[in-house]
Amino acid sequence: MIPAFLSKTFWDCPVLLKILGIFALVLILTRCKLNLGVSLILGAVAVALWFGHSLADTLLLTAQGILTPNALFLYLVVFLIVVLSSLLESSGMMRRLLTIVRSLVVSRRAVLALLPALIGFLPMPGGAAFSAPIVNAADDAEQLSPDQKTAINYWFRHVWEYWWPLYPGALLTWELSGLTFVQFASIQIPLTVLSLALGAVFLLLPLRLGVRAAIRPTIPFLDMLITATAIALPMVSFVVGLTIEQRTGLVVGKFLPMIPGLLASLLWVQWFAPSGKEFWLCSIANRRIWLLILTVVGVMAFSSALRLPVRLSGESGLLAVREIPALDLLHQDLKTWRIPPILVMMIIPFLAGLVTGLAYGFVGTSLPIVMTLAGENPTVAHTMSCVVMGYAFGYIGMMLSPIHICLLVSKEYFNASLSMVYKKIIMPAVGILLGSVLLSRLAEWIG
Repeated sequence: MIPAFLSKTFWDCPVLLKILGIFALVLILTRCKLNLGVSLILGAVAVALWFGHSLADTLLLTAQGILTPNALFLYLVVFLIVVLSSLLESSGMMRRLLTIVRSLVVSRRAVLALLPALIGFLPMPGGAAFSAPIVNAADDAEQLSPDQKTAINYWFRHVWEYWWPLYPGALLTWELSGLTFVQFASIQIPLTVLSLALGAVFLLLPLRLGVRAAIRPTIPFLDMLITATAIALPMVSFVVGLTIEQRTGLVVGKFLPMIPGLLASLLWVQWFAPSGKEFWLCSIANRRIWLLILTVVGVMAFSSALRLPVRLSGESGLLAVREIPALDLLHQDLKTWRIPPILVMMIIPFLAGLVTGLAYGFVGTSLPIVMTLAGENPTVAHTMSCVVMGYAFGYIGMMLSPIHICLLVSKEYFNASLSMVYKKIIMPAVGILLGSVLLSRLAEWIG
């Protein structure tokens, strides 16, 4: 039997402690090998219960959060994106595109960066394993150490992940932020530019590789055009949808415009490189795809739970009818304990990235907290400021995570030293963190 005063203390403890406690619970569950989506759903239920809601209300509110029209379109988009990535890989189209690019670019350093960056346009889980043999082949003179090749392959493979809308992590961040895509991309694209620049300065410029003669491609340029079109179709459809929405005022939703382009891209690839019935059946039954969608469902549930009001108990220790927005109580706690919100926005995403090693992992566990700290009705400038900093710190935590699958497969392929790889990417990583803080301050200043 729990003493009444302990029970009251548990239910009425500060909201900040409740949120940090649930955050820690989710991370512990994922470290115990429980699926991230299930961990987030359990975290959402725990948030609602700890905020004082009944179990029936908790289940109803959770269902409402994951079954909105926008959320349903998001699940479909994620499914189609993963199937398209698998189709381009299994058909050999992506590999032929890379072969053509490698034959045309004469700078050895440029080739080393360009090949993994091109593969980075498609969100293949463990995609660094796909690009590693190609990077190794680009070092035809065998002038690079295994650590150098691992760092180059790993860093440039992820430069688009800040904003490219084919990445589930970027899509989720955009959805959670409430920004238009133009606003979201305008604050995130500078991180890609900075990532390319830092990679060039710290990873490529120290190399002395020279140039080589261009090689006449043995693969027709039509193949390159076919593959490039397959990647471009979803983006074209997306841009057209946004343009129609802006010019007509017709609300089409964030993710609906991508669906026609993704379907057209799948049909396009199937037309030029037909895959058999077995591929499509395996794609529909692919456990990895459904686990990813379950993670997205968990993110939506966790995000909606953090927006619930807190029901405070009265003097009798029973639940009272008083409902106070969690955001108000959270800011009150931060003010009482003199904790700068900006510090929480840095530390929590970084830890989430470090522990999960996944973009949608740190987005799902930490970005809802960051957006809660942003305020109830934040200005566009303040939202952009919080998003760019929170995402960048989570991203670098992910890049430095020893369980990031791309880091592990690159290290194993090249037989590199993990500590030496960290030494090579630590300066670009610090540069991204500093750059995100500057972008955050710049967004506030301009706004």
